[in-house]
Amino acid sequence: MFSSLVLKECKYCASVVKDVESARARGYVITEGGVTVEIAIASAGDPKEGLLIYSRTSQKPSVIRDAAGVIRKTAGTKANQTEAVVVWQRDGWRVAGVKVTKVAPR
Repeated sequence: MFSSLVLKECKYCASVVKDVESARARGYVITEGGVTVEIAIASAGDPKEGLLIYSRTSQKPSVIRDAAGVIRKTAGTKANQTEAVVVWQRDGWRVAGVKVTKVAPR
């Protein structure tokens, strides 16, 4: 589903889609890891040209299990600053670019 929301120009998005598809192909399941958006600000502008959205998010730890249920990897709590460019195309918003910077958790 995520891949239908992004444009091919978004290299960050492509890497996320590739990682998820690779994990699925190996039978891995990713659980937990909920994300909270602490703040989100969108700039004024023309939706057809693109809007810049700034956000600060925090992510709870996630767990990656293989097909047998064995834990393969855990990821700790993360806090990020994200800048994303979104554009309106035909029937909805599409992500054109993302820059993620890790920050200290609050």
